[in-house]
Amino acid sequence: MKINIFNSSDIALIKRAMNYVKPYKVRFVLSLLCILSGIGFSLIQPLLWGRILTSIFDKNVDKVLWNILYMSILYVMESTVGFLQSYLFSFLSQNIIYDLKRDIYKKIMDLPIKAFDDMRVGDFISRIHGDATAVANVLTNQLL
Repeated sequence: MKINIFNSSDIALIKRAMNYVKPYKVRFVLSLLCILSGIGFSLIQPLLWGRILTSIFDKNVDKVLWNILYMSILYVMESTVGFLQSYLFSFLSQNIIYDLKRDIYKKIMDLPIKAFDDMRVGDFISRIHGDATAVANVLTNQLL
């Protein structure tokens, strides 16, 4: 028995949403690499702490100092990657929101006058602001 997680309309929506990520695919991949390297740094950190403690118990001062230097370098690298990751997330999110709002605005301008009579102004503003932000958050935060 084959279980389909996505139906054809879900796949079409995902492809349509990914069109907003395509112009920023380099930054998207960079943010993914930042996430992976952050995970790698988090895995290395306990190993260095273990080496420091072992060196302390062995009373080897040189190894302790070298491992502390390695730990300091690791913290600087981890902080740099964390900064770059939050910058890229912010950049992606804001640009995707801008693109979505621009496209929604174009669609609204193409609507007939009757649509403006039937819908309240707050609904238009809610669609432009809230929906664009929600889609951008899904594409940047949850997808990555």
